[in-house]
Amino acid sequence: MTTFKKLTRRDFARAIKRGHGRAVLHVSKYGDDGIEDVIKNAVLTNYAYDVQIEGLRPLWIWQILTLTGRPHFYADHLLQNFSLPSHQHNDTAQQFGLAGLFFDLGRQDFREVMFANFHKMAAHPRMSYCGISIVDVSGLAGLELVARTCGKSPDLLSEWDCAEVLEHACENGYEADIMDHMSSLAKQEPSVKAFMDVCAEFKSRDLKVANQQSRPQPTLEELIEPLQQGSTHNKPYFKFKSFGRRATQEELIRVRELLKQSTDEHDRIAFLSVFSWVAMPDIASDVINLLDNKNYRIRYLAAQAISHTKSKEVRDIALRLLRSGKGSCIPLALKLLENNYVVEDSFEINRALKSLRSDNHIHSAGMEIKDICNKSGGVELESTILWLYENGPDSFCRGEFIEKLVEWQRCPDEILFEAQWDVGSDVQNFARSKLAQRSE
Repeated sequence: MTTFKKLTRRDFARAIKRGHGRAVLHVSKYGDDGIEDVIKNAVLTNYAYDVQIEGLRPLWIWQILTLTGRPHFYADHLLQNFSLPSHQHNDTAQQFGLAGLFFDLGRQDFREVMFANFHKMAAHPRMSYCGISIVDVSGLAGLELVARTCGKSPDLLSEWDCAEVLEHACENGYEADIMDHMSSLAKQEPSVKAFMDVCAEFKSRDLKVANQQSRPQPTLEELIEPLQQGSTHNKPYFKFKSFGRRATQEELIRVRELLKQSTDEHDRIAFLSVFSWVAMPDIASDVINLLDNKNYRIRYLAAQAISHTKSKEVRDIALRLLRSGKGSCIPLALKLLENNYVVEDSFEINRALKSLRSDNHIHSAGMEIKDICNKSGGVELESTILWLYENGPDSFCRGEFIEKLVEWQRCPDEILFEAQWDVGSDVQNFARSKLAQRSE
């Protein structure tokens, strides 16, 4: 049986920020004595490193609050500090989620505070999440509030967000009645009409895209033309990246020549993007020098382009960057090692990673380490993966690190055990499945 050691206040604060399952286990076994302020901060602050990947955290925080045995203590704290000016929009969105959960617990006072604060989120990317929370606690009246509030600024609205709230309301009620009611209301209130029009536009556009035939892929000449016009806005870099996959060798050589001649950073980004997935015809000093460019995007794209080439020269550049002591250089070095890694590099990698302090650098380095492991790295990187599990800022990568340790049969029991209560649902499911298999 796995034993669990009590966390210090500092360790608990770190665990709840990272989303480690040990935060849940600590409160389950030892309560919230001495860590009330840490939990209060987690109630008001969304600590997710990347909300688009990880989502918000109300259900996980709610689990911790209920385990304290006094959720109403934290409910009062949230009510008194709901959506303060100092809070970021993602913080407020998480607070809406928690408010809905407290409402389910019988706290009707949260519906009023949600209604009073929704206008702050009307034009924010998390609007749909907050709008759905409003609908969940107040049904059709909540949908009316969302429509009226959002419809006051139709130019700022996201079609997808508005349609998402309307669809959620229809799924949780009788769709025909809801649509008839909202359509009738739209005839009387311009703001509701604006909201419903935006939803209709999204549905119409969605159908149009579904029925649209694929367009011909742009030629190299068509891609280059906007660059030659001198505009620095709306460069379709993703089209250059896609073009690289289907380009002929002659076209790749031409792009390489254009890169040599370019001095504009937007042009360089476009031309380097072509080599995101394919090898560059030649690696010369002009590209190597871009690894020191002041624009990080250019530096990364240069490293990505060079990384497809397997050579002693590329590996030497990678090791030089790895030993530079600069946090921003370490992910670039690891990118260069993707096809140039040898077992002896594991020590250098481990030492370099432990010098990182920025979450962004740690996350970027972790992404590159995953690629190295999938290509040629093995159990010699065990300590590196363990360090990334402990220090990486997001649960998505953490789950992949656990999977790699399990694959190598090197996953410590305590990690698999605590992962059952990780903030990431995929991490939870993987750990629970593996432990259940062991007990069969």
